[in-house]
Amino acid sequence: MRGKKVVAWLLMLVMVIGIMPLAAKTVKAANYSYNKGSVTINSDGSVTIDFTLAEVDQTQVLYGFGLCLFEEKPDLLDNDKLVDSGKTFYDSDVCKHVYHQELANPIPEGTYNDTFQITYPAGSLDIVGFDTNGGQISRDAGVNLKEALDSGKDWYIVVGVRTSFGGVQHTNCDLYLGQVSDITGGDNFVPHEHHWNYGVKENKIYAWCDSEKLKCEYYATNQDDAKLLDTLTADDMVYTGEPYVGGTVTNNIADVTGATMSTITYYNSNNEVLDTPPTNVGDYYVTVTLTDGQGGAYTAKDTFTITPVDISSGTINTDITDKNNPPATIKITLDGKERTLTVGTDCDIVFDDADPSKVKVVGKGNYKGTITTEIKKDNSSLTNGGATNNTNGGSATNISQSGSTNTTTSNTATTTSTTATNTTATNTVAENTTVAQDDGDVDEEDADDEEDEDDEDAIDTSNGNSGSTTSTTSYTTTGGSPVTGYDGIVRVMMIIMMIGLAGTVASARKLKENTK
Repeated sequence: MRGKKVVAWLLMLVMVIGIMPLAAKTVKAANYSYNKGSVTINSDGSVTIDFTLAEVDQTQVLYGFGLCLFEEKPDLLDNDKLVDSGKTFYDSDVCKHVYHQELANPIPEGTYNDTFQITYPAGSLDIVGFDTNGGQISRDAGVNLKEALDSGKDWYIVVGVRTSFGGVQHTNCDLYLGQVSDITGGDNFVPHEHHWNYGVKENKIYAWCDSEKLKCEYYATNQDDAKLLDTLTADDMVYTGEPYVGGTVTNNIADVTGATMSTITYYNSNNEVLDTPPTNVGDYYVTVTLTDGQGGAYTAKDTFTITPVDISSGTINTDITDKNNPPATIKITLDGKERTLTVGTDCDIVFDDADPSKVKVVGKGNYKGTITTEIKKDNSSLTNGGATNNTNGGSATNISQSGSTNTTTSNTATTTSTTATNTTATNTVAENTTVAQDDGDVDEEDADDEEDEDDEDAIDTSNGNSGSTTSTTSYTTTGGSPVTGYDGIVRVMMIIMMIGLAGTVASARKLKENTK
């Protein structure tokens, strides 16, 4: 009887010893529950996690949390929770790193049922490695979380509690948080091979990455949502005489994607390529082409116009003096700069019929508007301000009389602008007769009183010849016009008539004396 009792006790002891390890492995995942909140990988490599944790059987003390990195996605998942966290966690071929974050004050069993926010610093942490049998082999403080995230792998992250069971602490990573590239901020630590798409619309070229697996900051599904954009801009310009410089293009697409962006090409309105940027007035357009390196080319286009410059506010620097011989070029000052305009190409010269003193310069071609100015007088052939200098003040006529013959002596005097011609006339004058001439009037004097026939003392008969007297008469014109034309002819005829009358009177007196 005593032997049977000993055997029974031994069997019970064996059963207890065999069951204890099995219980230790099966109760780990059954003592708490999760509700996953937000997960953020910060730019410095730290990880912030929000989740709700509730104890189920109120038998475990909460000492901290563990963060596990897996190269492959765990396949034992049920609503983001590992079905067998212990097995998955201890499989070194899947779980590569475990980071411990201890609580300053452990939470006693049966008291935690709350929302937690845990941040894993980027610096060195309590890092645990495992051998192929799931055994802990080392704690390495030389590898930090940021270095692991930045190592070039798109890790799968699992978080879990660090609790105690039977006096032993266990880290059970059983809540699946997601892949690094899917977690907010995680793509900064994941090498990403972009899948670029390109599009063009008028003067804009677009680029976007459509990779669904590894989203990046340039992710989009079409060009309307694209964040990369190059814009070709060509502003209008007023003619300056200088080549057009208004075309610009942003070039960030090529900088990011590695595509090739061409330089700006200029075209005229006939779609002809220009070797250099245009200068003259007209309608033009520009293009740039992006080449993606895979045979794709995307061309943007924008138009612009060079318009004529208005000369109305300018001033003319060229004198216009001759309506029949206008200058070939006109120089004007416009906006502080002197420009030379070719008549017929850049402007026309228009004379004002209503005001002959005015002339207009009308812009054409590269110029528009009108400038009105005065016609300048040409004084190059004038002396003394345009006055006429006369040496003798006109013409002088001198008449002299000797004996019975009157001789009119005439000389031709030539001055700067006036020529006076004097006429010579010879007439026979009876003796004892004096002819006086003054400005065309004739005064007649008898040597003896014509009325007094008895007075013979006035007749000199000592030699039996008639007496002779000499009279010199001077006729001079001073200033004004010479004695020419109709007035001159009249004066000469009057002089001849007076001389003839004087001769007739003398002949009559002589006949009378002889009759006596």
